[in-house]
Amino acid sequence: RLISGLTPFQTISSAGSTGAEVSVSDSTFNKKGGNSSNDGQSNFYGLNAALVVTEGNLTLSNVEVYSDADGSNAVFATGEKSNIQIDGIKIHTKQNSSRGLDSTYGGTISAKNVDITTEGAHCAAFATDRGEGNVSADGGKALTSGEGSPVIYSTGNIQVSNLQGAATGSEIAVIEGKNSISRK
Repeated sequence: RLISGLTPFQTISSAGSTGAEVSVSDSTFNKKGGNSSNDGQSNFYGLNAALVVTEGNLTLSNVEVYSDADGSNAVFATGEKSNIQIDGIKIHTKQNSSRGLDSTYGGTISAKNVDITTEGAHCAAFATDRGEGNVSADGGKALTSGEGSPVIYSTGNIQVSNLQGAATGSEIAVIEGKNSISRK
């Protein structure tokens, strides 16, 4: 279903066994305040994220996501049954531990035409963590400026192509363990 006119703190869910199927276009999401109460929960499960999918499919088209709270990732997929498809997104996060596109525990994010800026510490533009998350991005730019905030942080699988990136407070990319970053 196509969603418009969401109110703050609104949750969209499905009682079905396959999760929700949601499409959002030409919209702005603005997460102000409300710092995360648990760093681990926000880093690994999306607690306090502007947009989070735990089971189901989310399609975003021509959206903007702004976050100004600690532990408030912009777009987050967690779990093997979570899938986010993006065509055209602008992301700007301002506080610590607030990544751009983040996937954990087998979740998948596939994006085209991205414009991501993060300012806080530990705020990668593209991130995977805990249990082989998957993130792919084709086209766009990413700028990170916080301490320990690479453009790409992988403890899963990240693929990028046609991307311009700069990290002014960290390495450009970090891989931990037997994981991957690929650039086409």
